[in-house]
Amino acid sequence: MAAAQKPAKRLGGMAEALAIAGDLGFPAPPTQEDQNTSDKSDDLVRVLRELTVVQRNIANLQVELQGRKDDKNIAHLTHVSEMEKKCESLARITAILKDVIQNKKVLPVLLAAPYTI
Repeated sequence: MAAAQKPAKRLGGMAEALAIAGDLGFPAPPTQEDQNTSDKSDDLVRVLRELTVVQRNIANLQVELQGRKDDKNIAHLTHVSEMEKKCESLARITAILKDVIQNKKVLPVLLAAPYTI
């Protein structure tokens, strides 16, 4: 029967002091595992902050790229050289239309004439 009995607990010691403190409502001190978890959490927060900064930079670059694409797409509306080309083209078309209007009486005669080689 003596062999079946539990050995008597040692009175005092750190384990008993922590148990008493826990019973009184004091939080248990962090264990080594908790400190490792805390370090990992700090590392995770740091990495997430860095990721957020990188994502913000990517978003800014995407906005700049879209702006450049838009500039390319509307160059014919905004750039002077493109406007000059359009003005020259309109001037040529206007001259052709003026000739057509001035010679409108001659056109039906020319169109009615047979085609000769």
